Amino acid sequence: MNSTLGRSCTGYTDALPGRSSRGGFTIVELLVIISIIILLIALLLPALSNARRVARTAICKSNMHQLIVAVDAFANDDDGYFPPMQRSIDGHEVSWRAILYEYVAFDPEAFDCPAEEWQQYASGRINQAGACTGAPDVAPDAVGQVHPAETCIPSGIGAVNVHWNQGWTRFRPPFGRYDLRHTQYGTSRAPICRKSIISQPSEFIIVGDGNSSYTAKGTYYAFAEDAFWIYKQSALGAPGYSRANVPEMGFLPERGLERHGDEFDANYAMGDGSVQLLNAEDIPCDTSACWWDAQSDPH
Repeated sequence: MNSTLGRSCTGYTDALPGRSSRGGFTIVELLVIISIIILLIALLLPALSNARRVARTAICKSNMHQLIVAVDAFANDDDGYFPPMQRSIDGHEVSWRAILYEYVAFDPEAFDCPAEEWQQYASGRINQAGACTGAPDVAPDAVGQVHPAETCIPSGIGAVNVHWNQGWTRFRPPFGRYDLRHTQYGTSRAPICRKSIISQPSEFIIVGDGNSSYTAKGTYYAFAEDAFWIYKQSALGAPGYSRANVPEMGFLPERGLERHGDEFDANYAMGDGSVQLLNAEDIPCDTSACWWDAQSDPH
């Protein structure tokens, strides 16, 4: 009897309903598991993508704040004057980035936004356009230095010089140029902004995402080699300027307005040190106010 019971227990091989005799998963069960995994991935990807975007935006804002601190430190060392957009040093044209380089602790990433994958100052990648066509593809030794290729390197953050060639009679953009009509980058400071003339620091844009040389699609309009500033090309003295809709660019937005969420949103650092996410269509520039100028109403 015992032996019969033993044979019955050890010889029991009936499989559970719906399961193979070897204890594996059926095809139906595998399909259900795969479907659940796919569903979870679909639910998580937007959250991960959003988290990545938020992190990039935070770094971008941090870099812009660092640049505002650098501009302020430069002005304190230079009798209240802001740095110029460009100037000639030892016979080489350099941009505001090389001028401020020591004020950002020689960190080239301070001039970039991680959401911008093409135009990166820290990479030393040359902008093969305009006067820079034919230059070496990469010039890391030019980053932050007095070098003939320094202005050929684009950056993710642009300095503001909207009314860049209107002299000093009405307009006072943050980054001007030494007046070429009087001296060749000499002591004349006519178009250079000064801290003491800023009327509303919280409504005065110093730097922002992208530049005005390229569209969001990567095509360029003017000054293609100078992808490091935000400027107004036509009707320079007239009120009105929207980076979201540039006639000369075929009514396309400027580069940098596609980085942070909604269309036309970009980060901008203000004269009071704050960094704001603004829609390009909402930035005032008319006869009542213009946030691109040190004065409340330059028009």
